[in-house]
Amino acid sequence: MTRKSPPRLQNRRTPRWLFHALEQRFGAFSLDAFAEPHNALCTRFYTEQQDGTRQPWVDVTFANPPFSLMAEALEHAVAETRHDVRSIVLAPVGCTQDWYHQLAIRGTVYKLDLRISYDMPSGRPTRGADRDTDIIGLGGEHTNPDWRRGIFRVRRLELER
Repeated sequence: MTRKSPPRLQNRRTPRWLFHALEQRFGAFSLDAFAEPHNALCTRFYTEQQDGTRQPWVDVTFANPPFSLMAEALEHAVAETRHDVRSIVLAPVGCTQDWYHQLAIRGTVYKLDLRISYDMPSGRPTRGADRDTDIIGLGGEHTNPDWRRGIFRVRRLELER
């Protein structure tokens, strides 16, 4: 199956301050599952050609997938919990999406206290983000014991910039 390149608007970089704040909260990340050599946030990373949705993840994996791959990325993160992998996935708020109700519900959805403006591929910060971001934790302490009953596990996550 050949994938189309993600649209330019999906090619945003995770701000370093956000990555470091998430590491402080969830522990050091071992793998950046969706990166390129010029923007990888971990020493170990997968490029678009390597396809992070088809590679093994390791504890603790950081994932900021293109929105077009969100369902595949979350499905992979859920599958990797069987290997004791914990994942932290940046996702658009997707309350009406199937992936949200079928996959994100299995973990903890962390609601941020601020709106994230992602960086351009060049590293230049953007202003005025057009949507909110959820942080979805899967595996380990993030596992939602009530997901089969349709109950979401939601926590507030305060970040200092």
